[in-house]
Amino acid sequence: MTTYRTRPLWREMLALAVPLAAVQVGASFLGVIDTAVVGRTTPEQLAAVGLGNSLLFAVTIIGMGLVLGSEPIIAQALGAGDVARARRAFRQGMWAALLITPAILLLVGAALVALPYAGVDAAVVPHVRAYVMARSAAVLPFLLYWAIKAWLQAQGRTTAPVVGVVVANIAELVLALALVKPLGVIGAGLAHSVTTTIRLVIVAVAAERALADGTLAGEPAPGSLVERARRMRAALRLEELWQLVRIGLPLGLQMALEVAVFAFAALTMGQLGAHELAAHQVAIQCASTTFNVMVGLGSAASVVVGRRIGMGDQAGALRAGLVALAMSMVVMAVTGALFLFAGAPLARTLTDQKDVVVLAATLLAVAAAFQLSDGLQAVASGALRGAGDTRATFVIHLVAHWAIGLPCVFWFAKRWGPSGVWWGLTLGLVVASVALVSRFVVRARRGFVALAR
Repeated sequence: MTTYRTRPLWREMLALAVPLAAVQVGASFLGVIDTAVVGRTTPEQLAAVGLGNSLLFAVTIIGMGLVLGSEPIIAQALGAGDVARARRAFRQGMWAALLITPAILLLVGAALVALPYAGVDAAVVPHVRAYVMARSAAVLPFLLYWAIKAWLQAQGRTTAPVVGVVVANIAELVLALALVKPLGVIGAGLAHSVTTTIRLVIVAVAAERALADGTLAGEPAPGSLVERARRMRAALRLEELWQLVRIGLPLGLQMALEVAVFAFAALTMGQLGAHELAAHQVAIQCASTTFNVMVGLGSAASVVVGRRIGMGDQAGALRAGLVALAMSMVVMAVTGALFLFAGAPLARTLTDQKDVVVLAATLLAVAAAFQLSDGLQAVASGALRGAGDTRATFVIHLVAHWAIGLPCVFWFAKRWGPSGVWWGLTLGLVVASVALVSRFVVRARRGFVALAR
């Protein structure tokens, strides 16, 4: 647990960033597998997978953000050497997952009922509903996975998440190939639910082993299920849980705002036609892959910044954020060039429909323009999360994506069609990146206030 204290900062960041980015990319491939398999069926089913993913994640991510409210508390507590506080925050993250799941399922149901009134192609609606209902079984496993992962990564124990995502991808491919042909999008949804549960089991086993180590857990290993349940109940301290909610709820809403903008973009594409929505889904899978690399890097930044704040190293917290931001610029410059010059070959890996490939390549050329901004805003958000500064990120995303980006999506779509939708998204990302990086630098220079003391 304490090896990071003796590492140079860039090595500490890299040691976390590489496996966490691999986990995020691997997780995004689960959706790519669904898209690639369903992309060999019909445009309506491919469009349904894209829209269903967007709608489900737009709601589920609120719970994910709430659970991740434990992340900066755990990291700062470990930086301060308070393993007991870190352990309680970990268990409170699991409580948050359990408590928020029913509300998420109700919101998902309401979204499915509202689909026909959103102007989505009538041929796509039943496929969206079937896919989302099949995937809804994975909501609670998904949230519990994030609660456990937050504690493991703060400890520097990243092997289990990496193993989990590798196993899940293999299982996803096998299950999707077996189930999509007879069941259509329902098969894709069921495959995803199973693989999400597999990832949860793998990280849960790793956490159980870590908890058996009294040094890491700050308590003796539990001897029975009754003792485990007692410790879970004891961790439910309302004041500390409320601190998690104050950090996690704005984070969840911030994430939901950004994802919902992309969901509205998908709805706008759905109004333009099934082929336009299918091309959007292909392009967004490619862009989501690079974004997920940045989410992994942002998680690493959150942990390292949080540790440094817990240690009382304010200058180190600033340097950690700047190192992560520099890494993001290098990676996203490369991916931007790839999207610009190899858009069509990338699209052909996901679909064999020629008209969809041509349009998806056009959209990827637009995605090349927002790669730097997308990376900077993701990593800056992670660095601010490590400091517990989630309210500001919420406000920034609200203004950037909803007051600026989304109106431009609608306006540009009427004038430039599918490309206009993506140029509207680009504008919101540029505004968000500038504001978030500025916020982090200003807060770091003023001095962060530790959470876990």
